[in-house]
Amino acid sequence: MTHVSTGRRAGPRSPQRARALAVAGAVAAALERVTPLAARIWTPAALTLLAVSFLPIIGVEASGASKAVLALTHLAVAAVLIPVFRRTATTRAADTGSGR
Repeated sequence: MTHVSTGRRAGPRSPQRARALAVAGAVAAALERVTPLAARIWTPAALTLLAVSFLPIIGVEASGASKAVLALTHLAVAAVLIPVFRRTATTRAADTGSGR
């Protein structure tokens, strides 16, 4: 089997993932400050971005198994982050009551 170098670094891209998480958290926090409907806005936006994140998987040259693992990784992260951010937005909106 011949290995073809793509010039990319092997291994996880944790700096990119950390930035994505920070951006997602910042957007959720900003929405919570601006509107009591933060969870209703953030959840569809996050699901849309999840769907968009699958587009590069289609175009990458990799085996079907590698693409499947990458797609499942995206789904696993979304399965954790989307409900957590939704729950915190809902909880904060309930804590502040109708005094907004």
